[in-house]
Parts: sequence; C-alpha cells; structure tokens
Amino acid sequence: MKKILLSLMLLLPMLAAAQTQTRPTSLNPVIAVMDLQILYRDYDNRIEVAVPGITNPNDLTIECPEASIKQVAGSWSVRPNANAKNCNIAVYATIKGQKTNVGTREFRVLPLPKPEGYFAYRDKKMYESGSSIPKSILMNENSCVIADYGSGALLRKSFKVTEFKVVINGIAIDCKGATFSNETRDRISKLQRGSKILITDIKAQAADEQTVQLKPINLIVG
Repeated sequence: MKKILLSLMLLLPMLAAAQTQTRPTSLNPVIAVMDLQILYRDYDNRIEVAVPGITNPNDLTIECPEASIKQVAGSWSVRPNANAKNCNIAVYATIKGQKTNVGTREFRVLPLPKPEGYFAYRDKKMYESGSSIPKSILMNENSCVIADYGSGALLRKSFKVTEFKVVINGIAIDCKGATFSNETRDRISKLQRGSKILITDIKAQAADEQTVQLKPINLIVG
C-alpha cells in the first residue's frame, strides 16, 4: 500500500495580534495530520505546513533531529533515520524578522508496508490474486509481474520485480526479471481453461535497493 501527502495544519489563536510582539505569547498550536498519524521509515513522507497569517512560504521551515529533510516545491520531504522510532517535527515561522518555534509534534515511525504482487498487462491493468485471465494475455510478452500498493493507496514507491517462480501442475519454473520465461509460456499454452497457476517467491527491489519478498499470486486460466 507507494509519494505520500501529509498535511500539517498549525492552528494559532490570534496570530495577527501575536505578530505585533517580538515573540508570540500564549502559543498553543495544534498540529493535525489529515491523512495519516504516522511516518514511514525508508520513505520520503511528504509534509505540508500552513500557519494562519503567514502567507509567504519562505517564512516557514521545519526541523526534525530524527530525520533528513528536503524542501520540495512548497512542501517538505521527511525521511526518518534508519533507527528512528519517533520523529519530533518542529515548525518555525519568521515573525517580524525573527525565527520563532510555533509548534512541535511527535510522530510514530513504522516500517514501510510491503507492496502487493499483481499480474499486469500492457496498459498496466492489474490482476489481483485469484483473477481469471485469458490464456492469450498470460502468454503475451508484454505481460509481467509487478509490485504495487494499488491504485487507491496513498503510498507511492517504485518497485521492480527481479525474480519469481511459477508453479504449474506441481512443476516450479524459475523466472528472472518481471516476465514469464519461454518455458513458462510453453507450459501455459498446453493448459486447459480453469487450470491454476501459482506465482511465488516474488522478489522486488526499490530504487534505494531495498528488497522485499511478496505474497504469492494465484491465477486461473480463463
């Protein structure tokens, strides 16, 4: 379940009045995460910050000692450190020329969930495990096995399938890359409608070289 968008809203009472002082008083900011309550390890979590009364985005910054931070087109990318269990994100606003901490919130850090395995064809139409697929599509050279969080998921991260096995009638065939081997296609060509195909031991690699093993995919010859 692939870039993520977290919206942090800082609600500051009477900010306009506070801006007339060198340092605002009675600050009690509330940081509300609109989409998720957590940050993921090994992932560039997208953060947006809004402070009432601060219209220039250059007047806002965030800091987090437990993560690396990059500013990306008006938002921030927060990537927790490898051993981080929590991240404390502090928001600073420039008020009357002075950098002022207007709020800090602690977030839990969890491991990034594994993507799901899908069988995909041409336009990236994704077939889930248990799908019935025409033999012509199963044998097509443009068909492949992919790793994805699914079309409706908030997570976005690219994975490349590097290898897997196909089990047909109890015989396991090794496949390198993301496509069926010639031997696999040959065996599929001899299957009857309703026959089952198991894709297992699926390994996928992310751009940061993180490797994950996916759950098996069961397909039916349609």
